[in-house]
Amino acid sequence: VTQYTTWPNATITTNGNDEFCAGGNVRLTANQSSSYQWFKNGIKIPGAINQSYLNNQGGEFTVQIANQNGCKATSQGKIVTVNPLPQLKFNVPSINEVCSPNVLDIEVANDSKTYQWFRNGVNIDNANEYSYRAIKAGLYKVMATTEKGCSNTSTYVLLTVKPSPEVPTLTFTSPN
Repeated sequence: VTQYTTWPNATITTNGNDEFCAGGNVRLTANQSSSYQWFKNGIKIPGAINQSYLNNQGGEFTVQIANQNGCKATSQGKIVTVNPLPQLKFNVPSINEVCSPNVLDIEVANDSKTYQWFRNGVNIDNANEYSYRAIKAGLYKVMATTEKGCSNTSTYVLLTVKPSPEVPTLTFTSPN
């Protein structure tokens, strides 16, 4: 009796882009087989023994599959890239109060491609630079987006505007 063994062929497909922003993920799926073991950068991923692996990290991923005869094959590496979110740090004075008609310049230390400023949760028209000159009281925040399309929104900065003191009225009377 002659018996032929079929060697498996291991492949990986994804449900989306192999490059995504931090906080995202990609599902890696191996072709149909009897058993699976996933690896990241050549190191076995504990518990990753299903046909699909939901991944949120960067690195090179491979899968080793085995058919019903126990024959094993390892896929070629699939490179997954995770792009960082913009880190937003406000450059504002420690006291965010101004007296009218003064202004407060708010800026973020960041190297993003685009910006959108908000006041009280509403987009501010044409406020799309790394800095914004605030003249009205309110809660200000900014959303920055990198060239890779990764976005992050800052925490709020509260601006308080105090009314200007009244200018006293001086009355002159001439001596008679």
